[in-house]
Amino acid sequence: MGLFKPAWQSKNGEKARKMVENISDQTKLLRIARYPTTNWEAREAAINKLTDQAVLADFAKHGDQYVRGYAIKNLTDQVALAYIAQNDEKYYNRCEAAEKLTDKALAQKTFADVVKYAPNTHACNRAVRNLTDQTMLAEVANCSSDYDILIDVAKKLTDHALAQKIFIDSAMNAPQALQRCLAIYNLTDPVGIADVAKREEKEADVQKAILTMITSQDFPQETYADIAKHSPQSHIRSRAFAKLTDPALIAEVAKKEVHYDVRPAVIEVLKRGLFSQELYADIAANAAYFEISMAAVNQLTDQTILADLAKNHNDSVVRSCAVHRLTVPALIAEVAKKETDNFVCEEIIKRFGANISQEIYADIAKCCVKDHDENYMKETDICLAAIRNLTDQSALADLVKNSKDGFARNAAVDRLTDKGILTDIANGTDDSFYMCSWLQKVLDFSSEIGVGSETKQFSVDLRETARKRLAKLGC
Repeated sequence: MGLFKPAWQSKNGEKARKMVENISDQTKLLRIARYPTTNWEAREAAINKLTDQAVLADFAKHGDQYVRGYAIKNLTDQVALAYIAQNDEKYYNRCEAAEKLTDKALAQKTFADVVKYAPNTHACNRAVRNLTDQTMLAEVANCSSDYDILIDVAKKLTDHALAQKIFIDSAMNAPQALQRCLAIYNLTDPVGIADVAKREEKEADVQKAILTMITSQDFPQETYADIAKHSPQSHIRSRAFAKLTDPALIAEVAKKEVHYDVRPAVIEVLKRGLFSQELYADIAANAAYFEISMAAVNQLTDQTILADLAKNHNDSVVRSCAVHRLTVPALIAEVAKKETDNFVCEEIIKRFGANISQEIYADIAKCCVKDHDENYMKETDICLAAIRNLTDQSALADLVKNSKDGFARNAAVDRLTDKGILTDIANGTDDSFYMCSWLQKVLDFSSEIGVGSETKQFSVDLRETARKRLAKLGC
């Protein structure tokens, strides 16, 4: 008998399908559809050709799992479809039936129930695509824990606040990077994007999504400042900072930033010269990193502000930068009298010139507190540099008589050209006045660390210095 088996029972599914598609007899088609050992291709083809709605309804409600779905596709009977939409054990079949319902309220309830209760993600996704009722979408949003479903639901919500809440939660907590990315690309809530950007994120794709949103959207300036100050990712902070235009917020971020990846962006903004002198002064005085302070100092022209920074900033590099921009002699003198750091002193000395009066040079020589260092004396000794610029013989004589610094007194004698004053000094008789001393740092080659320094006391007789000076002058 097997030799004469009908072609629609062929094990070749495609051959069986083609044979069934040529059959028009409804009774025969029904027999094929019900035949349990027939391959599914033949049964599908048979059901697709059935026209009796009662027969299709029976298949749709009571058929096995292989034929119910095929029957539903061809079913138009609304009562049968409603029954299937509410009762079929396969949630995917419920969706199929609901899509064909003319009772839209029932259809929407069916879709909502599928999303809430179906264990099959495929069925849930199909139901979400068809769900439009806002009340039911909100219900689903409040009960689902599937982030794929939640993100799709949020996209359809007209309740903006609820939708953004879902996107924020998904962006921060969804287990898959793709889910977090999809949520981020839908974020418009400023607080939400800031919270997401401030979260530690290791996935490169998610970081890219955050960067894209920061760049492409126009969030409030406070949002960019919040991200620029607190994001753990330096490139995200840098991108956020680049979006800042509010001077006060720029200053806030600039004062805090220390990461080497972000500093160039901060410095580039400061170089534009867009802000007030007071703002640049605030940044220069309070920035956490000296390069940012220097960038701010380089935009300063206010001499009083520069002098204050030169005197009081705790970083010698910044003080030196401020000194470099000073042009007012009296302010240069104020700084010179207070500074002790060799690096800054060297810059101060570079500012000495003909524009500074003899009175100011004399004041610096008498009042500077920088100690004398044999090793760097020529480059960094403020006192010696001031005396080298003194030509006023009365001022030099006053230094010799009134300075408390023996080194300064001796150096002043060595600058005198007034032979009368030099002769008076050379012939002086008051040993206590003409014998002077000072402390000076000198190299110590016997130090345990190789080469160190020690402070030694030097003494000199000013009368002898005056005699040598007179001899040099040819007297």
